[in-house]
Amino acid sequence: MVTVRGKESVRYSLKSLLSKFNLANSVFLEDESRELAKPNPQSLLNSINGMNCTSTLYVGDSMEDFIMAKRTSDLGEKTIFCGIMGTSKNPQEKLELFEKNNAILVLDSINLLPKVLNLE
Repeated sequence: MVTVRGKESVRYSLKSLLSKFNLANSVFLEDESRELAKPNPQSLLNSINGMNCTSTLYVGDSMEDFIMAKRTSDLGEKTIFCGIMGTSKNPQEKLELFEKNNAILVLDSINLLPKVLNLE
């Protein structure tokens, strides 16, 4: 997980779901140096390398997330971006923005991800 939020804020929101994440290789940017702010790919690279990933799906709802995933791929760690548009005030505009930038996968809600990945 690479998030702009702080660890305590994430802990409050996710509650027991937080245990499903690899926290040792997660980055909570609110708690880090401003230099690591999105779209700097270093935080995502650190997470990928820390988990020894061979493929990465990064889920985000902003162009900063999209750019970070693209830069990570450009640096040799293939990263597929999944855009979430339903959290936007204007989902149609967000969809068009992701499509215009060639996002491979765009979903209305992160809750659709297990179905899209054939996990349920």
